[in-house]
Amino acid sequence: MTSVRLLTVSATAMALAACGPGQSAPPATTTPPPAVANNAVAQLCDQLHGALSDWRIQTPSLTHPALNVLVQAWGLQNGVTAQIIGNRALVDDVTMKQCAQTRTEALTALELPSFAAGLIGLG
Repeated sequence: MTSVRLLTVSATAMALAACGPGQSAPPATTTPPPAVANNAVAQLCDQLHGALSDWRIQTPSLTHPALNVLVQAWGLQNGVTAQIIGNRALVDDVTMKQCAQTRTEALTALELPSFAAGLIGLG
């Protein structure tokens, strides 16, 4: 029993000595957020394209909230809400790459310079 106590005390002392004054724990490793899956971006592009006909005839007071609902629902559905909150330009980035024409048409209909400019309550 005494040897077990000595071993425990010895291990504790070594652990404490390793974290002496002025030393800090090693930095936590951070990983970049996962990329948005291509099928999720395709879904967003399809939803944006589907909304175009309404957005072209509605005023910004109706289309801007509709954009927010669309993006928030898409984010929840695809598990990317946290990424959007951290970077509202994510929606612009992924649509520029996958459906640039639909993005341009949507921004024209929405009367916005970017999707990020129209997203409220996200970040």
